[in-house]
Amino acid sequence: MQKFKFLLIPFFLLPISSTVSQDRSDDRRPLKMELENHLDDKIPRLNGPIEEHIQKLLPYKPLKEGNSVTEFPQQDPRERLFTVEKRNLTTWTTAMSLAIPTGVLVQGVMSWDWGKDKKKFGFGTEGFFDPNSYSGGADKTGHMMSHYIQKRFYTWLFYNLGHDLDDAQLFGILGAGLTGLMIELGDGISRYKFSWEDILMDSIGITLGWVLDQYPKLDELIGLRWEWFPSDNYLDKRQKDKFDFMSDYDGQKFYLTLKAKGIPLLREKWYTRYLTLDVGYFTRGYKPDHTRGKMRNQNNSQWWSYGMGINLGSLITDLAPNSKIAKVMGSITKYWVPPGIIYAGSSNLTGGKHQYK
Repeated sequence: MQKFKFLLIPFFLLPISSTVSQDRSDDRRPLKMELENHLDDKIPRLNGPIEEHIQKLLPYKPLKEGNSVTEFPQQDPRERLFTVEKRNLTTWTTAMSLAIPTGVLVQGVMSWDWGKDKKKFGFGTEGFFDPNSYSGGADKTGHMMSHYIQKRFYTWLFYNLGHDLDDAQLFGILGAGLTGLMIELGDGISRYKFSWEDILMDSIGITLGWVLDQYPKLDELIGLRWEWFPSDNYLDKRQKDKFDFMSDYDGQKFYLTLKAKGIPLLREKWYTRYLTLDVGYFTRGYKPDHTRGKMRNQNNSQWWSYGMGINLGSLITDLAPNSKIAKVMGSITKYWVPPGIIYAGSSNLTGGKHQYK
């Protein structure tokens, strides 16, 4: 802080020196006192390290944990936000077990052509991450991300309903796994066909979700995040199916995130606690695509992305640690982030001509 004051002295010397008489030019003490008084009016004095003053602006106080002191309360990831009466547990469990599959069934019929034209069941391949596939692999990262989120949501939901962690984990695996299988069975009677590639990516997402739910400390260190904001093609009036936002690959990016919150040395300070390192993948120009004629497939491109971001979910939760609304919003933004939260550069993997936004 003393260096800061020294840098500001030239800006205040001119008005002060004009009031000092020539008779006092040899007496430095009055000049020094007048200068200090003037600076006191302009710059408030801080007693103690600047970190202590910043800490006072934050809504949490230092907590002692064992022999160490941390500036932030470590949230209990197993804390329940709500519970239901034991006699109603079976009813709620059944209802919630059917909710997501029912929604997927409706979307499959409306958006994914399930049963359309009475196609026979069959198996097929969608090209995985081939640049010439219909999505350039964005569909595959989407499968991994969606089943990762489904598995963790199911586990979170059933744990909050009152099940113990082991049962909640089992419900999460079964719920997400059966939903993925139902999607492929539905695709089997559509133009997409049953895809083992999709089952593989579903399994990767579910497995990662199980590991992170089972080991909360690892969950504080790594995770998957999905960035989505409606793309221009999705908002285009020619895009009839607004219900199928998961296929808006032009507006999506998928990230693997390393979080400073999971590193003891970094999570103790407010200025490092919420930092993340992010590596991601996305495509542009594949779907939705309203380009006509020969140019339709010439603007397709695949990208990998790398940069830093903010752990938005933890930030929201820490700002209001006793608020259930903040905890719910923190849980949502743990998995979904709007554009601007991750500041990343990108490299074109395939040399496609499409320039992404």
